[in-house]
Amino acid sequence: MRLTLVTGPTVEPLHLDEAKNHLRVESDSTADDALIQACVIAARETIEGQLGRCLVAQTFDGVLDRFPREIELTMPRPPLRSVTHVKYYDADGTLQTWASSKYQVSAPDGPTARSGRIVPVTGETWPLARVDQIDNVQIRFVAGYGTDWNSVPQAIRAAVLLMVGELYERREAGSAVAIIANRTYGALLSRYVVDTF
Repeated sequence: MRLTLVTGPTVEPLHLDEAKNHLRVESDSTADDALIQACVIAARETIEGQLGRCLVAQTFDGVLDRFPREIELTMPRPPLRSVTHVKYYDADGTLQTWASSKYQVSAPDGPTARSGRIVPVTGETWPLARVDQIDNVQIRFVAGYGTDWNSVPQAIRAAVLLMVGELYERREAGSAVAIIANRTYGALLSRYVVDTF
């Protein structure tokens, strides 16, 4: 599935004041605010990439050439929060919306939630999408632990803080301290990596 971000996080998983407190930067100093905020965003994006997850709620469009041959469609970037719509081009090339009453969504929850799934309800099958073009199936969905920092598991939050500290304090790559920090946050994140099986 090819993904396009439709709506990014409305908040980052770490508030600027919390990051400054962690970095021991004076709360009334604004000189490094833009740099610290950039470190927070970079840490979130990096950790999301390492885990294959979304930390805070984001909306994506997933595009496929056709519906799966299997009974279920596995959704990327857990935890899946909701499916907004499933659309497809029919045999005539007309964009159709597949009625939500014709499919069910499994959206496992919890810190190590597995990938969500879309499955036709009993008695239904996947619609027939056009076969002579690509990008026939469009699924809009929301993924992420929640809408704020407190919804993110504590170990991931600790890894974000460590990475923000590393990015802010040691801006040159490859130092021994940075390598140790990488091992530390790698250990914090290991149980949250999305199982692809």
